[in-house]
Amino acid sequence: MRTKRFTTAVVALVMVAFLGLSFAQEPEKKAKEGFGMLPELTEAQQKQIKDLKVQLEKEILPLKSEIQVKSAELKQLLVAGKPDRAAINKKIDEIGSLRTQIQKKRVENQLKVRALLTPEQRVMFDKRIFAGRKQFRNHRFSMIRKRLNRMRKLRKHPLPPEKVIK
Repeated sequence: MRTKRFTTAVVALVMVAFLGLSFAQEPEKKAKEGFGMLPELTEAQQKQIKDLKVQLEKEILPLKSEIQVKSAELKQLLVAGKPDRAAINKKIDEIGSLRTQIQKKRVENQLKVRALLTPEQRVMFDKRIFAGRKQFRNHRFSMIRKRLNRMRKLRKHPLPPEKVIK
């Protein structure tokens, strides 16, 4: 019995070590790809793109904060004793206007970045824009699906009390 527990513990430690090594190598890969996997960016391009990103974040941050404030105000209007529909609709329009401003600023930034790129780099950049968040969304949903399936399996086949590690 002790030998079996020892063997299980060693196997678990080896698996954790390999898992740790695989995560340790991930940042290097991302560092090489950089800037949305655009091929062969020069140092000047990288600096200009980084500066544009920082500038965009500075412009968007106050708008995001204002959206949060207006969203909180909207919640207060919604839970009021006698909700004022006109005020609620006005607040929704204000939030929508702020989101539109953010989107316009993001698109303007994309156009500025695109202007810095070579024709080959633009092809990759355009592919990324047209793919949008679809790839991310599909990945996220597949991860959620996997988690749910694991949870379902655990509910169907829970470990007997004697196999639970204490």
